[in-house]
Amino acid sequence: MKLNEELAMKLFTFADKYVQNNLREKCISFLKHKINSVNVYKILDFARQENISLLEGWCLDFLNRINTHNVFWLVEYLLSKPNDPEFVQENLKLRDIALPVVLNNYLEIFQDQRAPPTFYEDFLIKNIALDTVVDLGKFIYCYNVKPEQRQSQMSEDPMARAKLTAKLLAMALSANSEANSSQNASAKIDHNLIERIKAIKKFFSDYNIGQLQELEDKIKNVEKIVDDRDKGRSNIKDDRIRGMIEGMEKMIDDYKIKMNKLKSMTANLKPALMKFIQANFQTLFERNIAKELPNVLLVDLILPIFGTQTKDKTSQ
Repeated sequence: MKLNEELAMKLFTFADKYVQNNLREKCISFLKHKINSVNVYKILDFARQENISLLEGWCLDFLNRINTHNVFWLVEYLLSKPNDPEFVQENLKLRDIALPVVLNNYLEIFQDQRAPPTFYEDFLIKNIALDTVVDLGKFIYCYNVKPEQRQSQMSEDPMARAKLTAKLLAMALSANSEANSSQNASAKIDHNLIERIKAIKKFFSDYNIGQLQELEDKIKNVEKIVDDRDKGRSNIKDDRIRGMIEGMEKMIDDYKIKMNKLKSMTANLKPALMKFIQANFQTLFERNIAKELPNVLLVDLILPIFGTQTKDKTSQ
């Protein structure tokens, strides 16, 4: 019979019972070298059950290397352990491994065919807590606010945003100048292309988050080409610029499709998060956690209260 994980666990139990230390160590070594993204959770449970701290440590080391392709198994494991008081702290460590992978790669992992419709949302809702509320709040308001709110909320560098606004203004003035000038008309870029570039930049400035870094690079590249063309340093044709613009527009269309699907998949997360914040508002302020929450989240939290007060005064 070929040795496998199941047999190694049974042999370990036998060796432990009858104090066969050599066999016991061989079983542990075998299990260590057999750890993979699928069986690591079974081995982890076994290590905890048998109190094999060394084997449990190897499992946790393996899980620290979790990525978008295998985070599904870790989330599934954590969802299967809703109330496990014996390993609360250990499972919090696993949660802290899984949570950033899910939040930072949600647009990619929500397409996982193995996951039921609310799989990842259930995981996020289950893990709303004082030490995760800020990350979850930023996540929700990264994906679920209006563009003008998103712009003010997600701009981490005001100077960079000011420079971008100045560049947009310069481009608008340049486009105006082109439309009103008849000189060197053949050398000027089609005004429609300029408008399309402006629209792409507007979208990027409104939705300036990590997933669009590639789009920013493409915008910079096409801007340089346009500038070179305007200044006579290049004779690149409009058709080539048009092709680059169409590529960027397709990126935006694909992104919007994902965004719309993502909004529907996180529809239950926002009310659950708001309910938690309302229930723990005083604690969040006392621990200075509230100041780290997105401003628009606090506005959404407060506005209904003012709305209710206004209705009460009107009815009096």
